[in-house]
Amino acid sequence: MAAEPQRRPIQKPAGKPNIAPQNGQVDERLHNTQVERAALGALLLDNRLALSLPEWIAPNWLLADAAETVDTSMPAREPLFFSRANQAIFGAIVRLVEREQPFDLTVLCEELGRVSMLEAVGGAPYLISLEDDVVSLAQVPTYFNIILDKWRRRFLLRNAEAIARSAIDGPVSGALRRLETEVIETLEKSANGRLHLMDLDEIMATENDPKANILGDHVIELAEPTVIVGPPGIGKSRLVLQLACDILMGCDQWCQTIPITRHDVRIAMIQTENSGARLQRELKRQLLGCEKSQREAVLNGLRIMVPTSVEDRVPTLEDPAVESRLSRALAAFQPDIVIFDPLSAFFAGENENDAVCMRQTVAALQRIAWAGNPQAAVVILHHSRSGRAAASAAVGWDRGAYGRGSKALTGMARAQVNVAPGSAESSDVLVISCGKCSNGREFQPFAVRLDHESMLYHREENFDFDEWQEEVSRARSKARVTEHGKGSDLVIMIMRDAGATPENQAWIKKADLAKRIEDATGCRRSHAYRPIERALKDGVIMESVGSYQLTRKGIVP
Repeated sequence: MAAEPQRRPIQKPAGKPNIAPQNGQVDERLHNTQVERAALGALLLDNRLALSLPEWIAPNWLLADAAETVDTSMPAREPLFFSRANQAIFGAIVRLVEREQPFDLTVLCEELGRVSMLEAVGGAPYLISLEDDVVSLAQVPTYFNIILDKWRRRFLLRNAEAIARSAIDGPVSGALRRLETEVIETLEKSANGRLHLMDLDEIMATENDPKANILGDHVIELAEPTVIVGPPGIGKSRLVLQLACDILMGCDQWCQTIPITRHDVRIAMIQTENSGARLQRELKRQLLGCEKSQREAVLNGLRIMVPTSVEDRVPTLEDPAVESRLSRALAAFQPDIVIFDPLSAFFAGENENDAVCMRQTVAALQRIAWAGNPQAAVVILHHSRSGRAAASAAVGWDRGAYGRGSKALTGMARAQVNVAPGSAESSDVLVISCGKCSNGREFQPFAVRLDHESMLYHREENFDFDEWQEEVSRARSKARVTEHGKGSDLVIMIMRDAGATPENQAWIKKADLAKRIEDATGCRRSHAYRPIERALKDGVIMESVGSYQLTRKGIVP
């Protein structure tokens, strides 16, 4: 009987290599295979970019990553790329660069085949599919920054577990030595070699772009983040829409006050709140009576994301696909100014008071904005606390802390514009002040009033700032008195709003509870601890290691 002929192995479909990720199931915060694919796809599209690899990754890493095979067992050294397929492809690229050999798809396939890895990574179809994830070739350094960040997290997690075991089972000196030699030294080696300390002559020779400034004295500037802060529903979106139109139509000033210094720009608004019908009504009025050339400038220079699905309403950056989708849209338009409205819709995390989550969110928004233009200015709309008591923080000593949640946002921004209610009777009057302006001079506070016919804000010349400041200051003082009087009831209410009940026995840290009291009442942080002390004395909460829990007495009457 004739032997059955051997059959060729079935080709794996593109995008599904048969190399399983190392470490099994890993938290997505520890890897981003889409970014890995984008980085490799960019190198494949333009292999000249691979010559800059030593600028993005330390040279000693490149030598280690050039290994000709990928061990299927758990590696002693954490690979730079999470996906084994992507790691094998990157190693092949590095070897070709080391040999100074130009490459394309065919050459890369041959190199992978030479070390018997071509079929393992998914063959030529997988290599071709890498190009689909490339947003912009200019973003390759950003891709590798993300890849390095994910590697560091995996590396620290793996070594933290090993060091913890060493500290328990062995001498402390051994754990400390492992920390120093295997963690600190490795992390230092993983840093790229682009750090450069400039001397006086180099600083003086630095070129300043005269067209970098767009609004005021560097209130909005190319490649810099700006934050616009105000209570929910006060009119920030309308103000910013007016700003975009004023810039594009060639107006000299925003709200007849802050100079506009540049008009030849493109502006993209990534907003999640206003429907197309709402935007249509407002733009019709704002553009009423403008010249044809001004209307064409807005037509050509402005793009607005209009939400059409639930996912568009809350495009949280916790989902890596959201960042990719937004980056692709902006890469196609290449705007000079990107506006994100509001920050809470994009926030990657559960608590705006978390400084780490806030910094990660702002960094992600910057990556998205720079996908199409690495010099784009980033404008972020963010919520402040509501009420007259909170409005007093828009000016004066606390103006930089007007925003809700972590102050990391203010720290990362180069400028901050505060928007506060100007009247208790009407939401038409707003006070606009400068929370900070790191690269220039702060502008003086001014007031505007909404004209309902044109849906434009005009400067309110007769606004009495002294009377307004006295009113909001009284409101803040009254809030403090009320807050002190509530005492235990206030603490009970806030803890229950935070999800703590006597039944679930949830604990809230002291600083978090004080911050919630501060946000709810507008009081200063030092005063927020008084009702906590009262609640402890009344026995409605108990304390343990700097955290509080409601007792059975902690039931709202």
